[in-house]
Amino acid sequence: MTSIDWINALQREGVDRETAERFLEWHLANREPWREFQQRAIRLCETTSGRVSAKWIVEAIRAETKLSISNSITAYYVRVFEIKNPQFRGRFKKNSIKGLSSSPNVPAEQKQGDLWAR
Repeated sequence: MTSIDWINALQREGVDRETAERFLEWHLANREPWREFQQRAIRLCETTSGRVSAKWIVEAIRAETKLSISNSITAYYVRVFEIKNPQFRGRFKKNSIKGLSSSPNVPAEQKQGDLWAR
């Protein structure tokens, strides 16, 4: 999926366009937190039943690594995770989206291809 595809997918999940664009820009500059989140979320979804806590995953990442993840990112990660992994849709409680306050400048060449490749 391209940047536009992801923006459209996030909009279908209730994220306004400007916020989706800012989130994708943040993601392009900070990919390691997503890798950690996705690995842990898949592991939990495959080995547990019932709801999985995205906040717990983010807190574990913070505690076990030196990665910094804003609490506001958690709601977006859940939505992207469910888009990429529809077999786990509904396993997370979705919190409301508050928007991102700033976004880094990301070169256009980094916006090519699948943004969420494993």
